[in-house]
Amino acid sequence: MPQKHALKSTPTLAAPLICPRCGATTGHTRNGSILSPRGRVQRYQCSTCKKKFHRSLKSIPLREREGYLDIEASQLKASFGHTYSWALKERGGEVLHDSLRHRSLKDEARLLRGLNRALKKFDRIYTYYGTGFDIPFLRTRCLYHGLEFPEYMTLYHTDLYYVVRNRMNLHSKRLASVCEFLGIKGKTPLTPAVWVQASFGDKDALKYIVTHNIEDVKILEKVHERLEPYYQGTRRSV
Repeated sequence: MPQKHALKSTPTLAAPLICPRCGATTGHTRNGSILSPRGRVQRYQCSTCKKKFHRSLKSIPLREREGYLDIEASQLKASFGHTYSWALKERGGEVLHDSLRHRSLKDEARLLRGLNRALKKFDRIYTYYGTGFDIPFLRTRCLYHGLEFPEYMTLYHTDLYYVVRNRMNLHSKRLASVCEFLGIKGKTPLTPAVWVQASFGDKDALKYIVTHNIEDVKILEKVHERLEPYYQGTRRSV
């Protein structure tokens, strides 16, 4: 029998850094990073002409840090309402979440600061109608508290509501209807009674809302996995 020889891996040499302006190949220094369609990319600065540049995106593998975001709030308009809780699930990983501990503006500020720190771990987030609600609500509440929020083109955003609207033909575009049609279980109902009780600080009601929040990001990931083969992502920012 012929002998089997183990395959030896040959190390791949990185392509040399070449300044696109002056052609210099040495002396380049690291200069932060940029968020590109293919993930976060190392940026360099040419020591000769001071041009800032990065490697060709064609040679950079697609490695975005992706997460699924959902919030729960007391009102639909941020000028009248406040944030109850947020949940942010890493794709294929754990769920980060937090909720109000006290019914106060100070505690909402704490809640939003924690979300901003969590968002920095991701390059792209997915929401369901986050363009119309979650993102502008969070941005408005952060502005109210004088807090930072991801600036333009620092965090990509894909709203799966519009994927459903453009790629499916359902009687309803609600997330519950999408899950029911796709056979995805886990969507919990939120009745008006729960919202009213939560508005008065009922701890059981708030706990139920947080549980609902966490389950929403879990099923959102499942919806995304089912729809991902039928659309192409965009470079839309939050």
